[in-house]
Amino acid sequence: MLDTDDGLERFGEMLRRLHAGPAFPVFMDGLQMIHGGVGALRGARFPIPELIETFLTRFEAVQAALRPHLTLAPCHNDLNPNNLLFDGARLWLIDWETACMGEPFLDLTTAMLWFDFPPAREELLLRAYWGAEPTAWQRARLELMRQVSRCFYAVVFLLLALQNGQQPPATLPRREELPSWSETRRALGTGTLAAQGVEYRFQLSLILARDGLEAMEQPEFARALQLLEMALPPG
Repeated sequence: MLDTDDGLERFGEMLRRLHAGPAFPVFMDGLQMIHGGVGALRGARFPIPELIETFLTRFEAVQAALRPHLTLAPCHNDLNPNNLLFDGARLWLIDWETACMGEPFLDLTTAMLWFDFPPAREELLLRAYWGAEPTAWQRARLELMRQVSRCFYAVVFLLLALQNGQQPPATLPRREELPSWSETRRALGTGTLAAQGVEYRFQLSLILARDGLEAMEQPEFARALQLLEMALPPG
C-alpha cells in the first residue's frame, strides 16, 4: 500500500491524526528507554561489542542536542511493516503494546527506518504529515532523531540476543563486512525477527551502529547538530 503516492500520503495523514489525538499514558521517552537498556546491559556485565560502544559514545552529543527540543504526543512507538495493515479501503495500525506519550519525531524516524523509503518517498511522507514542506528546524530534528531510532533498536537487538544467558558469537563480523541497513531490510522482507537466531540479532545491532556512525560522518548530520545546539525550540 505504501508503494503508491496515495497510500503514503494516507499514512502521513494517519500519523498526524494520531499525534494530535487524545493523550495516552505516560511511560518513558526514547532517550530514557535507551538509557535504561544500556544500564541493563552494563549492570548484567554483558559484553558490548566495540562498534556499539563507539556508537553509544558518539550518541551522547545527539542526546544533549535533542533534549531541549523533545515534545510529547500520543505515539505508537513500533511503526514497522508488520504493524500496518490495509483492508482494501483504509490503513490500520495494530500492536499497541508499546503505545504511550512519546516524541512524535521518533515515530516518524522509526517508520522511515523500518520502511526504508527512498529519499523522494520520504519527502512525500513528510509533506503529507505536516501539510507543507518541512522547515530547517524540523529537518534538523529528524536528522538527529534518526540516530535515536538506530540507537534504540541497536540496544534492543543486543538485549534480545543476550537474553537467557546467551553469549556473543565467537567471531563478530568486521565493520567493513557488514551489509547496509537497506540491504538487510530488503533481505528480511516481511519476515519477523522471531524467526531469526541469536547471531542474526547481534548482526542487526552491529549494522544499525555502523549505519549510525556513517551517518554521523556526513555534513547533513553536522549541520543538524549545530542548528539544534544553537536554536531555541519554536514558540
